[in-house]
Amino acid sequence: AALRRGALHGLCDLNLSSNPLGMQGVTTLAPVLRKLPALECLGLRDCGLGDEGVAKLVANLRKDDFKALHTLVLDANHLTDQSSATLEKVISAGAFPKLSEVTVTSPRIHLVSRDSGGPKLVS
Repeated sequence: AALRRGALHGLCDLNLSSNPLGMQGVTTLAPVLRKLPALECLGLRDCGLGDEGVAKLVANLRKDDFKALHTLVLDANHLTDQSSATLEKVISAGAFPKLSEVTVTSPRIHLVSRDSGGPKLVS
């Protein structure tokens, strides 16, 4: 409720790890999380997201969504190469402008080369 009211405008670090959010939870939270202007670190380890949850988290991102986020933790969410492709697509399109670290254990991927060739996820 506090998130929806905008009461946590200055929140920098949010760790929701080991909470069984699943698809329904991330679908509810994603629009609110995107609008936290100071959010730099988002921990979603072991939240039961799966590939569909990652897709919901990044669906329909706008220019100012997640604008301060530099760390995204997605370990232990039973992700496949589909999530890697989803993340790479939105990062390449300019989303997450300050993102420097994505943690995903399976498949093992790392972020990012933000050089002139554009951002890339590497395994």
